[in-house]
Amino acid sequence: MFSPGKLIIGSVVVLSTVHAVAQADDVVASDKQNILLIIVDDLRADLGIYGDSQANTSNIDDLAQRGIVFDRAYAHQAICAPSRASLLTGLRPKTTGIRRLDQPVSEWVPDLPTLNKTFKNAGYKTLAFGKVYHHLDDDLEGWSQPPIDHEPAMRMRRKEPGQPNPVIDIVASDQGLPDRLNIDQARAALVSLSSSKTPFFMAVGTHKPHLPFRVPQSAWDATPQKRSISQALQKSPEGAPPWSVVAYEIWNYDDLPKKPGPMTPAQTRRLRRAYAASITYVDTLIGDLMQTLDETGLSDDTLIVLWSDHGYKLGEYGAWSKHTTHEVDLKIPLFMVSPRLIPQSSRSLAIIETVDIYPTVLDLAGIELPSHLEGTSFKGVTLGQTDVAKKAAYSEITRWVSGVKLQGQSVRDDRYRYTAWVSVPSGKIVSRELYDHRTELLPTLNLADNKKLAPVLDSLEALRFKHWHGS
Repeated sequence: MFSPGKLIIGSVVVLSTVHAVAQADDVVASDKQNILLIIVDDLRADLGIYGDSQANTSNIDDLAQRGIVFDRAYAHQAICAPSRASLLTGLRPKTTGIRRLDQPVSEWVPDLPTLNKTFKNAGYKTLAFGKVYHHLDDDLEGWSQPPIDHEPAMRMRRKEPGQPNPVIDIVASDQGLPDRLNIDQARAALVSLSSSKTPFFMAVGTHKPHLPFRVPQSAWDATPQKRSISQALQKSPEGAPPWSVVAYEIWNYDDLPKKPGPMTPAQTRRLRRAYAASITYVDTLIGDLMQTLDETGLSDDTLIVLWSDHGYKLGEYGAWSKHTTHEVDLKIPLFMVSPRLIPQSSRSLAIIETVDIYPTVLDLAGIELPSHLEGTSFKGVTLGQTDVAKKAAYSEITRWVSGVKLQGQSVRDDRYRYTAWVSVPSGKIVSRELYDHRTELLPTLNLADNKKLAPVLDSLEALRFKHWHGS
């Protein structure tokens, strides 16, 4: 078992060079499944398949119908780097110690067999396009060739003096946008891999719908105005501690009110539409990727996993971005597709945690699981053989309040979300939150002081204590 804390233990390629991927180190053909892992940044469950019709997500919805959709999937932390580290290491933030953006996996758990490295060691060609790890140069030994991502170059250009930094940027065409370039190189790689005898593990990550909301005009036009939210939902839940809801990233961009707001109704409507348009754009990109997978004949032999690192607030609770232990930030879209194995048009209410994905993918691929994994394979659920689920999902976030470090330790069972705010220096609980998600999707009242729910609170506190104290 790894203990918390630091453990002692790329470059752009033009399309023509991607064809070299399949020309070297081919092995004898096998019945191994290929793996296509699609990671979407900052995507809450605003998809048609989850009942939201504001963004145009026909391609993603069609893909989901080819496999199983999970309605209760959760991230361990609503921050990009820690969440992606959990996916790719199979370990929780409390184990790796990765809780911030500036903590690469290679530095904090350098000898760990990551998901991509495990596939590479099993004889797979491992490739990454776009945002996979939070850091482009992370876990380079786990890839068969340097990861490709065009976003950092654009980000550097945008930081040059005098460059505008709009929160919403509608462009005439997506040609030249990083996500388009990354997707097109992934598609070229699929064409090349289709003639190879070597199985592949390919991770493809989009930067949208993460801020800034930079989308082509076509995506904006295809996205209607997102539904407005009530005044009651534009305030923090009644009885929640003041640090429960925060908003960071949104204030890094131009043409917004002075931090911390509030946003005007017109700005709120436009930002909500821009987020939905960004999802519409991602849907187009994923549709193009799936078209290439189908046209190359690789679909029948490929396990597809679509996952998001965390959810997102769009003015709910008066905040934007993520960084909380609220359901809207921690509930994530997740589905899996495999014509060989997984029944089509199926759904599951099983509680799934991000750390469960690593063992499940290996299990479905028939590869032995490393001993370090903290998650549990849900292969049986995926194949429709069982509905056995976990009792709860566990998530966390860190706050500094009046100079004291607090950790929000959150437990989500089949009905309630409970968060205990624990003082790191003393280990004492300084505040609690309890929300009933059977009665409200976005609860507006903290029920922790409701005496009638004391047995519920005690039960969830027992789960929290057991989990965070390592038993």
